[in-house]
Amino acid sequence: MSSKNACGLGLAKIRSQHPGGAFMIVTQKGCPPCPPMKRLLKKAVGKRSAIVELPVEDAKCMPLIDRLKVTESPTIIYVKGKTLRRITEGDKTDDQIKASIATIVGGRKK
Repeated sequence: MSSKNACGLGLAKIRSQHPGGAFMIVTQKGCPPCPPMKRLLKKAVGKRSAIVELPVEDAKCMPLIDRLKVTESPTIIYVKGKTLRRITEGDKTDDQIKASIATIVGGRKK
């Protein structure tokens, strides 16, 4: 599992660098649920998938964030090929978020 900033990379580049799929997490400074969501994602994914971070403060990230139509942080987006799956915190509990991540990780083809 890698955790790195993907700013400056387009969606096509992320797809090509991670053909087995990658989780992107949109974060924002001062966002209370962002650090716990990031920790939860890292724990749930482990070494099974890459994690790339898209902080909204980085201007290089905004074209990709806008293209993905992200309107809240934190937002987790799983990308594999043409497939995009989105998880937002909303009113979900940690267990519901973990279950959503597990469904994605467990359901992806190796």
